[in-house]
Amino acid sequence: MDYETMKKFIHEWLHSDYVDPGDVPDIELYMDQVTTFMDTHLGSSPQDTDEKVLTRTMINNYAKNKLIPPPIKKKYTKNHIFLLIYIYYFKNILSISEIQSLLKPLTEEFFETEGDDAVNFTTIYDALLKGVLKHHQKIKKDIDSTVESAKKIFGDGACADHEYLNEFALICLLSYDIYAKKRLVEQMIESLFPSESKKK
Repeated sequence: MDYETMKKFIHEWLHSDYVDPGDVPDIELYMDQVTTFMDTHLGSSPQDTDEKVLTRTMINNYAKNKLIPPPIKKKYTKNHIFLLIYIYYFKNILSISEIQSLLKPLTEEFFETEGDDAVNFTTIYDALLKGVLKHHQKIKKDIDSTVESAKKIFGDGACADHEYLNEFALICLLSYDIYAKKRLVEQMIESLFPSESKKK
């Protein structure tokens, strides 16, 4: 992937890889409607494969492992959708037990909270999304800087494999960045929930 293609990819990602809170239905949904909603709104992400974003089995397992509260008469609320969106992103870097620990206080404190003046799932998700969208610009600058750093590792060599080496260097730098941040997140979760981490 050349630099211009990468910049185009980053630009597209900054404008597509999120679910606006206004897009989440206020009405309760059956499971098939939930999976369709997730596929429609997150199916264009970089994780694209032939597999569905969310399956019935996944939802049942999340409920079984207490990552989400059980449905009400086989229907899922707006707050269930917000939790499933969090899980969708967290599951790529955290274990099920870590996600469970992280979401448990949020669910216990705010899942049933409603009202325009109350801090509820909608206001929390909306505030986080606004923060993430602002943070996107910093991520873009960081990736641009990492690309430039990777270019300098092997310089402007003329060997046949030079393009591969440049991209390999970039993948290594980006991967280490992900690894370092993942370890930081794990340490933060262990610090927040020491009793749960001892049970693992």
